[in-house]
Amino acid sequence: MPLDLDRVVKLASRLSIRDRDLGYRIPFKLRPQQMQIIEQAKEHIAKKRRLYIIFLKGRRLGISTFANLIQISHIASRSDAHAAIIAQNIEVGNTIFSQAKMMAKDLKGINPHVDFVSKKIDYFHQNAEPSDLKSYTAATVHGQRGMTLSSVHMTEAAFYPYEGAYTSILNTLSSDPDNVCLIETTANGMEGPGESYYEYWNGAEAGDNEFLPIFLPWFQDDNYVGNPEDAEDAPADDYEKWLMNDLYDPITKKPIKLGKDRIAWFRNTLHTKCESSIDNWRAEYPSTPQEAFIASGQPAFSHQEVQFAELSKMNPIHYGRIVKNTVTGRPEFEPSTHPDESLLAIWEMPQPGEHYFAGVDTARGDENNIGVGDYAAIIMWNAETGNMAARYMSRVSPETLAEYAGLIGRFFNNACLNVELNGLGYVVMRDLRDRHFYPNQYRWKGRDDKFDGKPGTAFGFETTSRYRSMMFNLFRTSLYRKEAIPRDKVFVAQMTAAKIENFRWEVAVGHDDVFMAGLLGWIAKEQFHPTTCKKRKSRNVMLTAEELAAAQIALTGRASTSEDASALTWVNDPSTTAFGALLFNSNDHLRMLQRYDKKKNSPNRLVGI
Repeated sequence: MPLDLDRVVKLASRLSIRDRDLGYRIPFKLRPQQMQIIEQAKEHIAKKRRLYIIFLKGRRLGISTFANLIQISHIASRSDAHAAIIAQNIEVGNTIFSQAKMMAKDLKGINPHVDFVSKKIDYFHQNAEPSDLKSYTAATVHGQRGMTLSSVHMTEAAFYPYEGAYTSILNTLSSDPDNVCLIETTANGMEGPGESYYEYWNGAEAGDNEFLPIFLPWFQDDNYVGNPEDAEDAPADDYEKWLMNDLYDPITKKPIKLGKDRIAWFRNTLHTKCESSIDNWRAEYPSTPQEAFIASGQPAFSHQEVQFAELSKMNPIHYGRIVKNTVTGRPEFEPSTHPDESLLAIWEMPQPGEHYFAGVDTARGDENNIGVGDYAAIIMWNAETGNMAARYMSRVSPETLAEYAGLIGRFFNNACLNVELNGLGYVVMRDLRDRHFYPNQYRWKGRDDKFDGKPGTAFGFETTSRYRSMMFNLFRTSLYRKEAIPRDKVFVAQMTAAKIENFRWEVAVGHDDVFMAGLLGWIAKEQFHPTTCKKRKSRNVMLTAEELAAAQIALTGRASTSEDASALTWVNDPSTTAFGALLFNSNDHLRMLQRYDKKKNSPNRLVGI
């Protein structure tokens, strides 16, 4: 059976721990954030998932203590259990194991048959196999294949110095559904030793692995406060303004307002414990998950921009495919009852009269040789609202992508499709033009985004360094102004991973296919929407609203009411008057003349009229 977390809470009340500030032992009382973790874990287990949790935390938030409680409860609740604490080095391992050992000593009041041998705790069960808890380092476990464990606590796991350590450790766990795995650490960047942890965290947030992601910001600790008089001038800069006004609870998503007492503690900790480095602070005491992953180079987006993008995320309203109706030949949406990331994700169905722009990023290869992680991607934007309307990502060939892009584009009101021409993108552009006869591809505007109202005849977009910067800057400006509203968690994750190096943005870890598709669609919207996409509003060709009201009074001696509106509908129909009928018929006649002249290349007969 899974670990009974209610009994874990009861067990905690019988244990003691060393107070982190006072230095002596006190009764173990679970903190509010630890109780919150218990509730989240219950929900996770209720979904028939194992007790696998990955924590992203700041310093000294009690997660190592919580993990020890879970481990001790695990070996006490089942026989033949084999638990392990795995640290990045001996010193950290000894510290964590010493705390577990103190908890186990408290258990002697419940079960006197608890023994300690070096770095091992033995818990003997009556008429059953004993259980144990051992301490290891990542180096000890790395490369071992014969070890079998039922519970693992990976502490400071972003600092494991060995490539492949996660694979070695996680494969020591059997397939038992009652097994436990807890990964906890402060972040260590997106590259190098911290990359494996970063990938597992992203996988947990995306639902791609079995772990429950739990982020614990520094401000959840009630002890992290200072003297508000030390921060009377707060907010003194943009970062402090962000801390005081733009933070959200990671679970409820409700806004949080930090007071000057918190800012005082921030300032003191920044200069006392973080070498006055804001990057060190963000890694050690993060306010958001994105802050914690500080890679080399500069993050491409500010905290405010990332925060806005994170809060704009929402689940798609539909998953499905666009198919061609066999009778009418028109594209139709075919919903799927089983959500799948390889299907078209839709946040907004095409709206009548709205204009849509999409970027198309091509995978490198075809269905037979595309590597893992290489996706073809399409991002659709509503030009009027700035909302992301749809996202498609799948491992398909350029030829298949062209067919899908054409169907998706036609479904979204013949959206303007902007295809990246680098690599195999030319195949997509060519097939859209020559095989699928797509009517609305992006046309190259020319060097430096010149605007003369005359787009070129070349289709597609070349993503050289110069134009990559142009795309990025246009999108970032729109995001800053809250004009671009990304909805997709994949897009936001790739956007967050982007960094600036040598004046060039890159996604150093992971992939940028969905993000690139979004930028391609957005620059097409920025370049062409202002001049070609104007909302068309119906208008009375005879009378304005004011003229219509005046006519109503002239005809009846009073303003219109709801009672006589139906009796006066002829006023709204200009064809009911002689002049109105003449205007309607003459307009139709002139349009016919224009079409005839265009076909015959005749001179414009209306010039001068």
